[in-house]
Amino acid sequence: MQFYSKISTYFVTGLLLASIQFISCNPGDPDVSDIQTDIVLERLDRDLAMYMAKGDSVDFLRSKYGTFFDNYSHGILKIPVSDDEDLAEALRSFVNDASVKLVNRYIDSVFKDMGPVQSDLEEFAKHYAYYFPSDTFPRIIGVNSFFDISIMTDHGYLGIGLDMFLGKNCTFYDELNVPLFKRKTMTPDQVVPLAIAGWFQSDHPYELEGKDFLSQMIHRGKELFYVEKMLPSISDTTLLGYTQKELDWCKENESRIWGLLIENKMLFSKDPSIYSKFMIQAPKTAGFPDEAPDRIASFIGWRIVTKYVEQSGEIDLLQLIKNKNSVQILEQSGYKP
Repeated sequence: MQFYSKISTYFVTGLLLASIQFISCNPGDPDVSDIQTDIVLERLDRDLAMYMAKGDSVDFLRSKYGTFFDNYSHGILKIPVSDDEDLAEALRSFVNDASVKLVNRYIDSVFKDMGPVQSDLEEFAKHYAYYFPSDTFPRIIGVNSFFDISIMTDHGYLGIGLDMFLGKNCTFYDELNVPLFKRKTMTPDQVVPLAIAGWFQSDHPYELEGKDFLSQMIHRGKELFYVEKMLPSISDTTLLGYTQKELDWCKENESRIWGLLIENKMLFSKDPSIYSKFMIQAPKTAGFPDEAPDRIASFIGWRIVTKYVEQSGEIDLLQLIKNKNSVQILEQSGYKP
């Protein structure tokens, strides 16, 4: 297959003011039934295919999608900044490319029923409004990134590269030699969870470089906890991107993992060469049995943050996110698996 030459084909993995909304010590799904939302997944991928054959298409799409349209065209599709006539010509070349058309058809076949995605987006929007009522929920826009990026955030926009969620058996991923372990989170059920994680990273940026291992674990745990609060219906396996067998292994060996971190005095290390194997996406965690999944640090961080919330009784979600004292969170969590 010949892929469109202007587009790079690398993969990006994985994504305030608020009134006082508390998480109880027995975290549950708050009643959001009275919160009204009109959120939909807008489809720039379809609009491009439909409107690029018409005159004034660039003006129309820019007026509809705002700055996101230009950021997508130049940042994702890598079309050089030029006048609108040249941009229109490049976009027409893109949508008329045989390979791009093939990907668009594959996207439409996988997402023929948008019901599950729409339902998750509505759940996200309602809970976001509950916890952050003073904030504006982003517009959600689906695109064909041509295998460039999964989640993209902009001012008030949250873009989703639908081509990055076509399922672990997608033939395009075979041709691009995407490792099987990366495909675990390249499935339709990961669209909204990873979008939520991307918005968390945009809303609450945190520079991890130079931070100790404990701080990085806690931050990753907060991200997972945030996703869980925005999408309470999510299963633990989907949240973590694990199979049930992998999740069971983590639960059964949680004390062993924690004990290893303590014994090797890793918590306050700032040397990634010492702890990186616990954080990276990989076939498994190096040095552990084959059953051990990757990203064990995210699992441990999530467990610590969950325990901390349980022990705190009531805590403001924004306050939790902004608390950068990882030692305090660990100590007050009483985490002892």
